[in-house]
Amino acid sequence: MQFETDADRSHLVSLINMVSTEYLNKQSFDIFIIENSLSVILHLIARNIQFINTSDSVKEVKSSKIQQIINYIHSNIYNSEVLSTKSLAEEFHMADNYISEYFKKHTDVSLKKYIINYKLKLVETRLKYTDLQYSEIAAELGFTDSSHLNKTFQAYKGTSLSAFKASLA
Repeated sequence: MQFETDADRSHLVSLINMVSTEYLNKQSFDIFIIENSLSVILHLIARNIQFINTSDSVKEVKSSKIQQIINYIHSNIYNSEVLSTKSLAEEFHMADNYISEYFKKHTDVSLKKYIINYKLKLVETRLKYTDLQYSEIAAELGFTDSSHLNKTFQAYKGTSLSAFKASLA
């Protein structure tokens, strides 16, 4: 995996070592430290992901402008305000009504669907590797509430949050 900065790579290595040491030290084992460290690890990874194929139909990305847009989405996934079509268009010096068309032309996925699919990949990761409440995950990723998150998850993934979580056990 490529990292935006050497500091992020260093932090990730340190956090992984800390989680491993904490887990192996049965005398002072603290699940709270492990869970929160894993959460920070996930944030670091999410911040540094270059491209996740969120759909089987995504074309090979050849345009550096498209890659910049995707990187920007990944870097700002926790800030829904800057991921609006208007904000993205301003950031990449395009017309509001053109950026969505441009994105779909180069990826075969609508801009809105790409952002939602990426958020839902992060939701799946949170459900697999943390004990965060649905409301905490919803707030973190810019959903109105846990009900909105659940409805979106159900619509895109064909299963509810609780059914997905239960299937992990």
